[in-house]
Amino acid sequence: MDITGEGYARRRRWLRDRLCSRLHLQGGSMDRLMRLQHLAEAERHIASGDQHISDQELRVAELELLGHNSALARSLLETFRLIQVQHEAHRDHILKELASNAV
Repeated sequence: MDITGEGYARRRRWLRDRLCSRLHLQGGSMDRLMRLQHLAEAERHIASGDQHISDQELRVAELELLGHNSALARSLLETFRLIQVQHEAHRDHILKELASNAV
């Protein structure tokens, strides 16, 4: 099966349209379904990010407790925190879209 190019895109459109007709969804409802899927994905990213941050905080504490240089570990922790802010902003954006399109 060709998973690249126009054949793949055509197959995806066909599957999307078929799903839409099977679920009796029209335009806005399909958009809402897609936004809800994106929201679920954003929530998974946030949960995963929380775990990464927690794990990295423990690594930093352990390094410092043992008297090792923790600068690189702290830098990575800060990166995780910045990414987490982006994940949360993305989730909030999706929630606003869902709220503004709710009828």
